[in-house]
Amino acid sequence: MKNTLKRTLTVLLALMLVWAACSVATFAKDYDGTITASAATAKPGENVDVTITLGEHPGLVSLQIEVGYDADALTLTGVTDAGNLSTFEVDTENLTPNPFTLTWNGDLEKKNITYNGVIATLTFKVKEDADLGDQVITIRSFDAMNYDMDDVFFNDVNGKVTVTHDHTWADEWSKDETNHWKVCTACDAKDGVAAHTFTTREENRVEPADCTTPGSYDLVTYCSVCGYVKSTENNTIEAPGHSWAAAWTTDANQHWHVCTVCNAIDTKADHTASEAVKENGTDATCTTDGSYDLVTYCSVCSREMDKEHKTINKLGHDLIEEAKDEYKVSDADCTNAAKYAKHCSRCDFVSEEEFFYSGEPKGHTWSTEWTTDGNAHWLKCTVCGADNVESYANHSFEETKVIDKPATCGEPGEYHMADKCTICGFEKNPSGTKYDPPTEKHIWKETWESDASDHWHICSVCGNADKASYAEHTKGDEIIDKEPTTEAEGAKHAECTVCGYIMQETIAKLKTYDVTDGNKAVFKKGAKSGVKVTTKVPANGTANIEVKVNGAVVDPANYELTGDSDVTVTLKPEYLETLAKGEYKLEVSDGVGVATSTFTVEEVKAAEDKSPKTGNPVLFWVLLALLANAVLVGSTVYRKKVR
Repeated sequence: MKNTLKRTLTVLLALMLVWAACSVATFAKDYDGTITASAATAKPGENVDVTITLGEHPGLVSLQIEVGYDADALTLTGVTDAGNLSTFEVDTENLTPNPFTLTWNGDLEKKNITYNGVIATLTFKVKEDADLGDQVITIRSFDAMNYDMDDVFFNDVNGKVTVTHDHTWADEWSKDETNHWKVCTACDAKDGVAAHTFTTREENRVEPADCTTPGSYDLVTYCSVCGYVKSTENNTIEAPGHSWAAAWTTDANQHWHVCTVCNAIDTKADHTASEAVKENGTDATCTTDGSYDLVTYCSVCSREMDKEHKTINKLGHDLIEEAKDEYKVSDADCTNAAKYAKHCSRCDFVSEEEFFYSGEPKGHTWSTEWTTDGNAHWLKCTVCGADNVESYANHSFEETKVIDKPATCGEPGEYHMADKCTICGFEKNPSGTKYDPPTEKHIWKETWESDASDHWHICSVCGNADKASYAEHTKGDEIIDKEPTTEAEGAKHAECTVCGYIMQETIAKLKTYDVTDGNKAVFKKGAKSGVKVTTKVPANGTANIEVKVNGAVVDPANYELTGDSDVTVTLKPEYLETLAKGEYKLEVSDGVGVATSTFTVEEVKAAEDKSPKTGNPVLFWVLLALLANAVLVGSTVYRKKVR
């Protein structure tokens, strides 16, 4: 009730002020300028500023403005002069009058003030129980005068403070046939007004009770956002009809189909016998009987109607001869072929009683050593031990010197005398041991003995060294196995050209020589001078100097070496022209140390020739004539288009 009364008084006050303003405007002259109160927004309990702005006037020295507002909603808490007009006369300690008067006294002004802009700021506090919405700030200007004491009339434009709050949107949707939205629980404001998004769903579904009774459901059209129901349509679910099982149901005499849903029975029919078939067959083997069932089925539903069991007699073994290792009983020997067992052609039976022979005997293998006794000698077979009768013969003796131990360059030999068969070597009547004197000549080995410094021959019999063959190694060409670097030693070897002894040597680490000039040089292709690098490599003995680029040895024809004490290397431009664009590593070495630097090869982009081309003057005049003709044709076409 209190809020309703406040709203009514506020509206009446606003109407009265509007009426008063219209009445004054009716009898007043045309406006000289405009005074405007600003609009602002605030929530209950907050402070808010409303500015008074002067605009487009001919000039003044004095001015008064009445400011009115709804005291039930707003409290004036401050007035600030902008300092842009004459003396401001306001009691800022007493801000309770409503309307509140702002006064600018121009008694001391010497000329008109023509300032346009903010002249004062009013600060209001919105009351906690203020009604939401616009609170009008009314203004009325009066006693406005210029320096000549003439009245100045202004069009007064009211301002407002819009009282807002943080909306609390309802959880439930508000809706009509077209739209849905959320309503603020405090001020009835609407949020998110949008058209319905319709979709459908099924409700109240009743499935068909059986194969022949239909079912039903409701198709509901509703908004998927707010749930508004637009329409509900009842639909029928057709009865599915019987679903006959694919499999037959049978008894001893008949067959039929049954509905898988309601168990209804389709038409019954008598069985129809088909031709009997063999089943559950087991083949007869060599040792066991076989069998099978002779079965009669219904040709429609496949139900078994009759079954008779039959027996097949066992087959017995079928023995055959097959000369394979798996059936071999014994290998062929000197006088007999290989022996095999017979086996069954149908099963894995192998006979232990019936055999056969296959192949040829191996024949005797006579020993190369003689078998002897006191009278004769003969050969024996090395396999079966049989005697070779054809080789049997009596000994043929001769008195013979038999060497037991040969004489050498260091020891005497041993021998004995005996009657020895000249064919088999059988001895009889041996004498005692006799001796031969040592030999006088060494037998020198062809191979060499060696150590780190010398090589020599030794006797193959007594092992003594041949002093006459002693000699120092003859060093062959040195072979570098590992190049030395500034961080690691190298390695090399040489082979004695006489005995082949390998002599290993270590190569000391390389020293690091400084580069004193020319490091990171740049060669641009087409330049007449090459890359010049000065190093601390000693210049004495330049024959030992080696130059490498990216690890590859450079031909001396591609560089020059200069310098009295230190080596300066100049890579020739002809050589540098052969290198691709990029950065390269340059190494200068004297075998003792190395100096390392880099240089860069760059391509030079040819400058574009922008000079006029000269050529055939006849061609020039032909081109000029064609150009003139094109201009003439173009101008003609243009004139036609203009017309």
